[in-house]
Amino acid sequence: SSISGGTTVVTVGEQGTILTSADDGDTWTPRVSGTTAWLTAVCYDYRSGHFIAVGDGGTILSSPDGIAWQREAAPTTLRLNAVTVGPANDVWAVGEAGVGLLVREANGVWARHDVGFGSRWLRGLTDSMAVGEAGANFRSDSALDQSTPWQIVPTPTATDLEAVTRGGRSGTLSNAMVAVGADGVILERDLSGTGWNLRPSGTTQRLRGVCWRFGGGMT
Repeated sequence: SSISGGTTVVTVGEQGTILTSADDGDTWTPRVSGTTAWLTAVCYDYRSGHFIAVGDGGTILSSPDGIAWQREAAPTTLRLNAVTVGPANDVWAVGEAGVGLLVREANGVWARHDVGFGSRWLRGLTDSMAVGEAGANFRSDSALDQSTPWQIVPTPTATDLEAVTRGGRSGTLSNAMVAVGADGVILERDLSGTGWNLRPSGTTQRLRGVCWRFGGGMT
């Protein structure tokens, strides 16, 4: 998993691996993470200027520059699979069945919220949508109030979904979403936001990531 924050790109992976690049990925520098846990995802909180990485065993790390990292207390010991910036002054994470929704408030403290995910593990997350096991898709209709359960949204697949992204934070494209997963599955949500449609991918390989490119398009 990789993310760009300012002039720094951070990528995370196996055995606590963290690499940073200051030249758009031409060269990479290893950083000390302080853990051997598999790091599954990383995001950049543009409001606080911090990178947040998550992974196995409830591992949560934060860094103001991608270079020096520190451990944050997590309300779970279960694997975390995805992390993203929330709609308020917070950061969200999801993971294995039982994790629920973890929310990092502005004071840096994480709390667990039961928002109705049940026994399904989740691997993809935006600030209003989560996807995962067997085509699971949950939508938050009240993203600023985590006492409100997320809604189950039907998808035209029972295949595991690995990642989800949307086309920007505002304007017409904010409704456009793409999710990807096992067996080459690609789902696209139309601009009206009313439903998901299967799109041909040309592959049966597991697709593990998707992102929106500034200027338009998904990759």
